[in-house]
Parts: sequence; C-alpha cells; structure tokens
Amino acid sequence: MDIKIGENLKRLRRARDLTQEELAASIGVTPQAISKWENGLGYPDMTSMPTIAIFFDVTVDEIMGMDALRSDDAVSALLDTVNENSHFGRIAENIELLRQGVRDYPHNFEVWLRLASSLTFLYNTDDSDPEAKRKNTLEAVAIYERILERCTTSWLRNRSSSALAYAYDYLGEREKAVAIASALPFLWDSKLILPDFMEDGDEKRRTIQNQLLHTVDAVDMQFMRLIFLEWDEPELVIDLCERKLANLRNIFDDGEMLQLAVGMCDTYQWLAVAHAKLGERDAALFALEQCVPYAYEYDHQPETHVYTSPALRGSTFSRSNSGKDYTESWSARQAGYFMTIPVFEQLRDEPRFRAVVAQMQAQSAARDTK
Repeated sequence: MDIKIGENLKRLRRARDLTQEELAASIGVTPQAISKWENGLGYPDMTSMPTIAIFFDVTVDEIMGMDALRSDDAVSALLDTVNENSHFGRIAENIELLRQGVRDYPHNFEVWLRLASSLTFLYNTDDSDPEAKRKNTLEAVAIYERILERCTTSWLRNRSSSALAYAYDYLGEREKAVAIASALPFLWDSKLILPDFMEDGDEKRRTIQNQLLHTVDAVDMQFMRLIFLEWDEPELVIDLCERKLANLRNIFDDGEMLQLAVGMCDTYQWLAVAHAKLGERDAALFALEQCVPYAYEYDHQPETHVYTSPALRGSTFSRSNSGKDYTESWSARQAGYFMTIPVFEQLRDEPRFRAVVAQMQAQSAARDTK
C-alpha cells in the first residue's frame, strides 16, 4: 500500500497558506513533527489523525491517501478514454469528460493537467473562433497556476510550466512566457541520464529507448522551428528538410514511423513548397508523392506496434500516444492543404498532382467506411 500522508499534509497545509510552525501550533504538536511527517520520516499517531482531519475539514482516509488509492483504477480508465478520443480528434468530448473528472477526483493533478491541455489543444490550429480560443486559454492558465501552487510532483510541475509558457505567449504576455521557459531544466538535467544508474538488462534497454524517442522528438521539433525561421529562403529550407528526414531515418525502419508519420508528411509538404517556389516542378511533385504513404500510415495505425529497428527493437508503440485536434483523417486534411496552398497553383493541372490528391481522398474514404 502506497501511503502518502506526508505529501497530503504538505498539500493541505500549502492550500491553507500555512507554515509548518502555524500548523503545528493549530494541532498541538511541534514544528519538528510536522517536518518529519512531510518528509516521510514518520507518521502522526492514530490519536492525532482525527484532529488533523477536523482541522483541514477532510476525512482521515484522504490524509492517508486511501481515497486516491480507490480512485486510481477509475482515473486510469478515464485517461484511457481520453487518449482514445485524442487520437481521433474528439477534443471537445474530452473536455466534458475531464471537467467531470476534476469534480470526481479534485486532488488528481494529472486529470487537471489533461483538462488544461485539452482546452488549449481544442483551437490549436483553428483560429475560426478566436474569442473561444482566448477564453479556453485563460481557463487553462488558471489551471496550470493551480497545479504549480499545489502540486509537488516534479513531472507535473514541469509539464505545467512548459504549457503555461506557451499559453502566456499566445495571450501576448511574452515576458512571463520567457521567464517561465528560462527556468525549466536543461535536457541534461532531466531523466536523460537515468539509465547510467541502472543495471544492464531489458529494463535499462527500454528506458534508453524511451529516452531516445523523446530526444528524436525534441530534435525534430528544433528542425521544424529552423525551417519556419528560414521560410523565405527556399534553398535553405530544402537542406533543412532533407536533414530532418535523415534524422528520422537514422532511428526508424521503413513503416515504423507510426507516431512520427505526420512529421514525415509535413516535412515532405514543406519540401514541395520550397521546390515549387524555385520552379522545380518535378522535385515538388516527387515530394508530394512521398506524403501519400505516410498519410496512409498515420490513418491506419494499429493499436500497438513492436519496433524492429536496431535502436528500438522490442520497444512498443501505442496508438494512444498520438493525438490531434481535428476529427477528419490526415489524408483528407493533407488533400485539402494541397488544393489551397497558393504556390501549388502551378502544379494543379499536372496528372501527378491530381493523382496525389485522388489517392489521399481515396485513403480517407477507405478509412471512413471501416
């Protein structure tokens, strides 16, 4: 049984904005006793527990963490549903589920975090309702701040801080965003170094592989940022796109870029745009053709997949790790982009271009009829 009396006492004390000395005086113990309990070096005796519970207006079960233990299975089931919905773009549905979740499990900060993330994710790429997007972002900011004020779990605090920086940036509060982002830990101050302290074996291998996947994601994102920074320099964009693709191919075998299929498809699209800007029609069409299998791959991801590439062999990918903020298929979304991107106007009469769009649409139709 995982008893978390110390963590719960600290959370309740901080929620009341009390010092250890003030709490000790209120319940008739020494400040040293409070410090010992909160640091997990001992527990209150059973005669003190009712006094503490009455003071905080909670149950003894809540102080001991029994309520949390009983809710673990229910929270896991809720988050499984949220992950499934996220994969299919049902973000609005998730928001309603998570609103109920925070009412049912008010002390589970992961549920709070998922609600805030869903609020900001709903209008992540759709600016059709800026007022709703701003309202949701403000609500998310309040949740992130609540988590940082009351939660002591490091990964939840770091995730909330990172998301809060993006939210402040969207709201135009750039100085706050920069201050929060600057205080986040460096990569080398993170779990990246953990495998060094583990015994050799399968657990160490899986940990290294998981860290590698996170690192690949981080490097891929930096390439994306550089590509957009140099967007008006098509020759440089082409070079960066090729390097971004090579980075992914160094890690994954063909057909294994399941959660990164969107990244591959996007990169080929950007490559096509850059070639089209230079009037390199064949190269642009070739890049668009490469989008087709990756769009298909994303739309038809299995529930789970076991990697075979040397760097990841035996590691398992779960479809629930990928999410989106739209309900249509990726193939349909890409076909729509190709038909509206202005620089592709010069290509739209090409049989190869029309074939790409037709293939994307056929893939989408096939997915929707399943």
